[in-house]
Amino acid sequence: MFNNIIGVSMKTLSKKGIMALLFVILFGALINSCDDSKPLGPDLPKPTSVKGVLQNEYGEAIPNATMEIIKTSNAKVSIQENKVILVDTTDENGNYEFKQISGNFANLILRVQHPDLKPFQINLAKFVKGKDKGNANVDVQCKDDCCGKIVFKVLGGDSTSVSGAIIKIYQRNTYKRKALTDKDGMHTFEKVCEGTYWARIFKKGYKVQNVSDIKVKGCDEKDKVELTVFLKKEGADIKKCKGSIKVIVKDKETGKTLNKAMVKLFHNGRYYGKDYTNRGYVNFTDMCEGGYKIVAGYKGYNNGEANITLKKNENKEVTIELEKNKCCEGKMDIQVIDENKKPLQYVLVQLMQNQDKIMQGFTDKNGKILLSNICKGKYYVYFEKTGYEAFKITKEMPCNETLQIVETMNKSKADSGNKQVTIYVRDKNKKAIEGAKVELFVGNQTPRGKASTGAKGSVSFSNLREGSYFVVVSKDGYTKGRNSFYLSSNDKQKDVFITLQKNGEDKCHKGVIEIEVTDRDGKSLPYVVASIFKDDELINASKTNKNGFVTLYKLYKGAYQLKLSKTGYKEVVSKVQIGCDQTLKIKKQMRKLTDKDSCFTASMKILVKDKNKNSIANARIFVFLDGTMYAKGVTNKGGYWLQESLQSPAKYIVKIVKQGYKDARFEMVYDKCKKLYKTVVIKK
Repeated sequence: MFNNIIGVSMKTLSKKGIMALLFVILFGALINSCDDSKPLGPDLPKPTSVKGVLQNEYGEAIPNATMEIIKTSNAKVSIQENKVILVDTTDENGNYEFKQISGNFANLILRVQHPDLKPFQINLAKFVKGKDKGNANVDVQCKDDCCGKIVFKVLGGDSTSVSGAIIKIYQRNTYKRKALTDKDGMHTFEKVCEGTYWARIFKKGYKVQNVSDIKVKGCDEKDKVELTVFLKKEGADIKKCKGSIKVIVKDKETGKTLNKAMVKLFHNGRYYGKDYTNRGYVNFTDMCEGGYKIVAGYKGYNNGEANITLKKNENKEVTIELEKNKCCEGKMDIQVIDENKKPLQYVLVQLMQNQDKIMQGFTDKNGKILLSNICKGKYYVYFEKTGYEAFKITKEMPCNETLQIVETMNKSKADSGNKQVTIYVRDKNKKAIEGAKVELFVGNQTPRGKASTGAKGSVSFSNLREGSYFVVVSKDGYTKGRNSFYLSSNDKQKDVFITLQKNGEDKCHKGVIEIEVTDRDGKSLPYVVASIFKDDELINASKTNKNGFVTLYKLYKGAYQLKLSKTGYKEVVSKVQIGCDQTLKIKKQMRKLTDKDSCFTASMKILVKDKNKNSIANARIFVFLDGTMYAKGVTNKGGYWLQESLQSPAKYIVKIVKQGYKDARFEMVYDKCKKLYKTVVIKK
């Protein structure tokens, strides 16, 4: 029968022919057995990107912060340096981006490190829960012992106030903060750490002005630094300079390029800026003519230098070769204990040299941390942990030796642990949910307490200290809710709201809008704010990248209003319709504003009331433009606050804060020079 099926006598086949025939039959059987609906194995998680802006409590973007993704086991925060899998440094505007993150987010930790900020780390799965991964902003707190103030007053040559001037402050070679002057040409940088700073002040149509040797000494009012800066008109606008310097950094011995090497630039003897190599090089653009000094550094190598002279609109390429330092294998084996000689976990340990951060990390459950690859020299070691008194020590590192260090931390006497937080649990219709289980954690892992909500859908936790907290809320029939918050030294009572969705309520919520924004010449426009609204409620917002692209995620089926805004350009508003889980691609053009369309004479007047229509005095108001605090103030006895000399056209974000009340946040959009009025009702 078999012979009849294949139509060939088995006797006529050779041994090789029989083997070939059997292979064909078996291969065909394998193909026929495959079923597309039954995959051969489990799908691997697709690599994901996460990006956003790092900002402090004043809404100011934080540059030059180290952002790390760290692999752990079983989601436990037990961090070692060799488990860091991704690193990024925030740019001038506080932007960060982690590309192609693989693996289970529950086993990854997001950590933020910056010498001016309190320690921050959070489980990545908890951090991105409910967030747009393309606009995942990270909120951090300034150190409590950073309490200095620098007050700037910027005037023109005729002694008139210059509003809208950009102020950048630096400490040695590190860029720290940026802000805009208000209508009176004023701005105050608060919570500035002790040290020596310098500043660069500029505005279109004025010469760039540098101020050096700004010394911040302490927290008393007498230590406040007040500066008056005069700008001269008709100076060279730094944006008109079209030169560029490409710096390539290599290992001198192997000739291989070095990634993440730090390159510092000095112009005519003054610090100009710094960047880190990507693919072995960094490119400085919009450079003016003049003399430049370039200093390149890399961990474990001696610094390299180069001096060049750049002509007007000239493009130059420089290669700096670095030699390995033979005395860079030193180690500090550190253990931190409390007053009872018990090990302290999660102590932030920073290694500093000449005001520059060399490295930092957190102690493990045994209170230990090992700092490796330290070059010979003098260092400062800083120790910091929430609820304990911070301190620093000085250490001299010999050539390639290991130092054994044991330090004791004392509990802070300033924090009495008398703070309280109330968690409110609501459904999507803002109705209270009774019987929800609420778990409170100190930091991201240490349990602090658990309770169930009552008839009002709330539960309170008392006797809390200053620090970071995390909340997990669960109830049968609902998806879990999560939130994090920070109790500052000034907080006595804080309210946190968490919304739970019923299982099955989240259908058709995976809509995506991909937007490309260009100018009239077809050139990509970066940093355009794309906002999506539904029934006048802001649903999502993000900024275009350097290529003019932005993606808005997690949109439900329906009609929306899309707004594109960028300082110096006409706002673009359009209607969009998105289907169930549809991906919609949109290309938009924006045109520049003419000089006659722009001004600095717009104003806003805000009245703050409670739900009983009573005026609220001493409410704090913060106004932000393009992510930077533009103005601030407090309401008067009648509940009013007036801000004049605003830039227009522009879109401002306004935040109102009053102790005992919920924060309010809204937009004020100016398409021309005018005065806008707004009454805001805030709830207790």
